[in-house]
Amino acid sequence: MGICEVPPGARLDPHCHTQHEVYYVQHGSGDILLGEKIITVKPGSCIYVPGNLAHGIKNQGSSTLSLLWIFPTDTWSEVEYHMQPDKNF
Repeated sequence: MGICEVPPGARLDPHCHTQHEVYYVQHGSGDILLGEKIITVKPGSCIYVPGNLAHGIKNQGSSTLSLLWIFPTDTWSEVEYHMQPDKNF
């Protein structure tokens, strides 16, 4: 698990990986791409991301979007990102 911080106006490009993932929004607001859906999030939002589903994060607010991410793995090296920048997000 770890913390991802996305500055105002920035994003984490769409990507996927085989592991499931959970996001818990600590601070800020924004949009999360989940496959073909876009979900608006705010502090307290909890999002489940199934394995192999394209997802990304976009900060739509005026402060840093901070979220806790959790993978069901023992080491970070087990997670292989497959970037999908051609997604319309």
